[in-house]
Order: sequence, then C-alpha cells, then structure tokens
Amino acid sequence: MSVFKGNLQSSDVRAQGRHFGSFREYVDALRAIGEVQEIDREVDWNLEMGAVIMRTTQNKLPAPLFNNVKDAEPGLRAMGAPAATSRQPGLYMARLALMMGMDPHSNGVQLVEAYLAAKARPSHPPRVVEKHEAPCKEHIRLGSDIDLTRLPVPFIHDGDGGRYIQTAGINIVRSPDGKWTNWSINRSMILDKSRLTGLVIPEQHIGMIHGMWKQQGKPTPWALALGVPPAAMIAGGAPMAAYINEQDYVSQLTGRPVELVKCETVDLEVPASSEIVIEGYISDHELAMEGPFGEYGGYLYGPEPKPWPVYNVTAITYRDRAILPVIASGVPVEDIHTIWGLGICGEALDACRHAKLPVTACWQPLESATHWMVVTVPASWHDDTALGVDEFLHRIGKTIFESHAGWQFPKILVMGDDIDPTRLDQVVWAFATRCHPGSGEVLFSQTKVGEWVAYLNSSEKLTGRGGQALYNCLTHEQAIGSPLPEVISFEKAYPKALQERIVTNWQSYGFSDPVIAAK
Repeated sequence: MSVFKGNLQSSDVRAQGRHFGSFREYVDALRAIGEVQEIDREVDWNLEMGAVIMRTTQNKLPAPLFNNVKDAEPGLRAMGAPAATSRQPGLYMARLALMMGMDPHSNGVQLVEAYLAAKARPSHPPRVVEKHEAPCKEHIRLGSDIDLTRLPVPFIHDGDGGRYIQTAGINIVRSPDGKWTNWSINRSMILDKSRLTGLVIPEQHIGMIHGMWKQQGKPTPWALALGVPPAAMIAGGAPMAAYINEQDYVSQLTGRPVELVKCETVDLEVPASSEIVIEGYISDHELAMEGPFGEYGGYLYGPEPKPWPVYNVTAITYRDRAILPVIASGVPVEDIHTIWGLGICGEALDACRHAKLPVTACWQPLESATHWMVVTVPASWHDDTALGVDEFLHRIGKTIFESHAGWQFPKILVMGDDIDPTRLDQVVWAFATRCHPGSGEVLFSQTKVGEWVAYLNSSEKLTGRGGQALYNCLTHEQAIGSPLPEVISFEKAYPKALQERIVTNWQSYGFSDPVIAAK
C-alpha cells in the first residue's frame, strides 16, 4: 500500500476550474460533463420527485432537472442532487469540486485544502447592484399574490411532516446592531401559502440572531435565497465561527466581490443571481409544528413533530424559468454529506493547525453520514510534539470537539497518514486492525452534541449533551514513534521491477481492464 500524501500545504492548492456567478451557470457546467438528466414529462411533487431524486442519488446518476412539476407555476423548475456523487470514472466528487471552482477530478482532501486556503486570502466588500441588474427580480409577488404552493416544492419522503422548500438554499439574517450577517442552511417546511416553519436551534447562528431580536420584542428580518451561486452554498453549509459573515468567505473563495441586491420588504441583501428569493420575518412568539423529516443520518427525524418559530412571508421574487435546488436527504451518500462534510472538515483542520497540532488531513468518509471524522497524522508526530500518545490524542479530541465544527459529529478516528482518509476500504482496514478494544477508545462525556446526531436518545436531544469519542487507530509502532510495520500489499510486498513488469504485461495474462493495466 502506497503512503497517502495527505500533507498538502495550502500553497500547493489552486483552483483549476472556474467559479460560477450563478446556480444556472453551475447547472450548465454539470450538463456539459454529463451530470444532468433533463426530465420533460410531468412529475408529481407528492413523493414522485423525492423518489426520483433519492434513486439517482443512491445510484450516483446525473442530477434530475424537472422541467414540468405538477401544480407548479408553468416554467418553474426544480433540480435534485446538486452536490451528490457521480458514478462516472474519475468524477466521483465532480459536483462538489465544481462548486469549489476546482478540477472536477479533485478528491476530498484536495477540496478541504482548497477550502482552508481560501480562508487565508483577503476578502472583498460586496457589490450591491440595482434592482434592474438582478435576475432574481424578474418576477415579484407581494401581498395576495404570494403563494408558496405554486413553487415546485416536493413532498420528499413518505412520513415527512410537509413539503420542504428549504433543503439547499441559504437563510439570511442579520443581528439588530447590523454587525453580523449570517448565511446558513437550515431546513424549513411550508405551512400554507404565506407561512413556513423550520429549525431555529438556539445554539446555531440563526438561533443566536433570532434570540437577539426576541430580546427586543421584535420578529427577525429574514430572507431565504434558493438557487444561489455554488460558492454561497459552500459557505452557508460550513460551520464557521460566530460573528463571521459568510459572504466574506464567498469572496475569498472566488477572488471577487459577491453581487447582492436589496430585498423588497426587509432590510437585507441577497445574491443577485438567486433563482428564487423568499422574504419575511421569523416570528418572535408564534410557533407551529414542524416535522418529522427524513434526515441526513438516514432516519426519519422525530418521529414526532416539534414546535418551531413561524416564518411569515412578505415577498417572493424569482427568475424566469427559475430552478429550485432540492436535496433528498437520507442514507449515504447524498448532498448534505458532501457540502456540510466539506465545511466541517475544513473548519476542524483549521482548528488543529491553529493549535499547532501536526495533522495532515481531516476527512469525513461520506459513507459515515458525517458521523465519523478521520484525522491523519505524520510518522513524525512524536518528535514534532514531544508528547505521549495519550496526551496527543486528548489534545486532538479537545481541539476539534470544542470547536464550532466539533459538536456537529460524534466520532474521531486518528490514524497515520499512510492511510488515505478518502478511501473507505483503507479506513475500515485501519480501524479494524489498529484500534485496540478498550484502550483504543478515548471518551469525552457529556459534551455538546447536535440534536440531529442519529443515535442520541430523547433526553440527550433535549439537553444537547451526549457522548463523543476518539479512536486511536495508530499502530503500536506509530503510537510510540517507531517505523510502521511492513504492510502486505501489491505495492509493498514485491520488488518494484517485478511490479512494473506485471503491470506492463497485465493484459497478456488475459485480463482486459485497461484502467488496472495502466496503473
């Protein structure tokens, strides 16, 4: 097994594609590489859309673009699986890579390094454009013309509490003093023509800002931008620290100002190229039952509805032939695991490097539904830190779990960087053969954990406290600073000259796979 080169420095990472100024440009780029499937026949919003999206997601097929949704305003469209994985050779992470402005052949660790490299670049003040320059203002609905049910919003899973419009957009709120504007992805469900409800968790930033407005006895001005530029989706899905404006990160990632336009009825700005914008206020007193919902852990989240604040809609604006992005969350691998997982990994790696910990990579295996994080360390970690293995592991766990990214997931697997964390087969092999039962587990009890973590019981979900763990997947030799024991694999167990001769002659043995023969 070859050593995984996971210790790329930020300066080694460069965007090899281009950044898209709109979601529509991104869709066109996906279409150009065979990652979009146009569906012209009428598709029912009631379960049929969700089922089609789920099947394409699970089978890594092109993203379905629904051009004819039952009961929707004619011309309005929806696209599922905007950031799901692909079965095309070499393009497994192509959608996420294009969202990052990277080569579509990039792997997960390269994308995390690119995420981190962007944070070190200067940000650019946004450019606020006039109304006539903003595509999202091509149609404006106010007052009695507001009707959320005329949008192509699916009833995604059998058992959901309603039609979920917000699965891949960004909620935009601003603190009352105007100093902090937060962009975030938080699910929300249609109640009727002019009202939504959704998660406003107090520990999350939308909940913190909502709490500030409630203290003043006022509703929270709010906008939901759907079909935003892909860099904005990355920023909105990332667990950045409080009081950071995600729009600044978008400019760092793309290298140019974000184009915004003022809302019609609230004092906020939204990406000017958004496909659909919904404006209004999050009530400071009115609640409605929300859920259950088939969530990213692969289970129906609930199972009982819960009361959450009501979003009262005061305006809807949208583009001609607007496209609503939809994520059909569920068993891995789907879009939440890619978008959210990327941000979690980038923020965790950033925390480790600020703590001067010799970590070469952080990656959440997509198949773990963002419940695992693999942290790889170099063979030199012992000399680099002068720490014993127990203290070293505790520092990694404390650094990550106490960060804003760290309460989003419960398990860390620490292993040597001879393991490629993006290769599930290697991760499973290392976990199975290197983690000692009992002594290989470091428990962090009663830590802050997101209520969406799948295995938490009802009491833990209520308190937001539960167990987290770190697993020592270093070999005994790696744990004490000695060389790795000999690995038995084609790359390691045979002379190099023999390997080259076998590869050259591979097809002469009767094997026909040209990919294997070329390696």
